[in-house]
Amino acid sequence: VVSDYDMPRMNGIELLDAIRETNPDLPFILFTGKGSEEVASEAISMGVTDYLQKSFGVEVYELLANRIENAVSEYRAKRQAAESERRVRELTEATNDILWEFTADLSEVLVINSAYEDIWGRSVTKLRDNPYDFLNGIHPEDRERMKDAMRCLTNGESADVECRVNEAEEYQRWVWIQGEPITNDAGEIVRVAGFARDITERRNRERELEATK
Repeated sequence: VVSDYDMPRMNGIELLDAIRETNPDLPFILFTGKGSEEVASEAISMGVTDYLQKSFGVEVYELLANRIENAVSEYRAKRQAAESERRVRELTEATNDILWEFTADLSEVLVINSAYEDIWGRSVTKLRDNPYDFLNGIHPEDRERMKDAMRCLTNGESADVECRVNEAEEYQRWVWIQGEPITNDAGEIVRVAGFARDITERRNRERELEATK
């Protein structure tokens, strides 16, 4: 939307306010001959995308065209990113496996789905607040094995480990965890990602078979 400030029924700020109520991200450029710090400040506080003062000559219209192109490109990019994020979220919630992604140094959780809470018995919120909180849900005897796997990932190696989790269930759950480092074009580790699968039934069957031997 490109709007002037002075209009018959409402001014540009009032139009911006009305549009922002239903379309908070829609590009809105205030192109006005009423240039003042007060108008500019109010427009910015209302979430205007860009503010441009009218002047004589074709240059200002070339500048306006450039601002419109930039605003539309940014708007489309944000919408595409939001749509991609929505699809990823739907995919992660469509599986019973835990899907996870951390920063390269494991200092921040980038992706975690709700299966984590069911399998691990700990909250996603706590994990996001403290990315190492998942260690508290691992059997004390298995934590060092998990730490070894974490060191592998941060060193650029694959990780493959099985351990017992979920303190509330007395660590009766077994999970199989696989992880891979993700690198950029320069070969630098930028993220680590993988999955954790509940293998409790398989482990129980193996134990039963061992008992019959």
